[in-house]
Amino acid sequence: MMAIARSDHPLVTEIKASGPDLNDGMLARYGGRDYFGSDCMNLLALLSNRESRVDRAISWIFAKEPIARRLYPFLKAGRNLTLRILGRTRIS
Repeated sequence: MMAIARSDHPLVTEIKASGPDLNDGMLARYGGRDYFGSDCMNLLALLSNRESRVDRAISWIFAKEPIARRLYPFLKAGRNLTLRILGRTRIS
């Protein structure tokens, strides 16, 4: 199940109350565990379908934890810039 961080979904409410700040990174819940930031990217890479060349390339890069840790801040900065350009406010 996917929940959008800007929604009032019960899972989002739970994470906002007790989890990490969703303004500081992405989060995935898998197998009863929360994965945040670069750990989330690493998890998504390991779970990807790898059907296209782009999927395989992204999976290959982010499946390596040290690389995911180094690249994640740049992805986060790009996300924040995109949200600012779109006029989106921080998640409250």
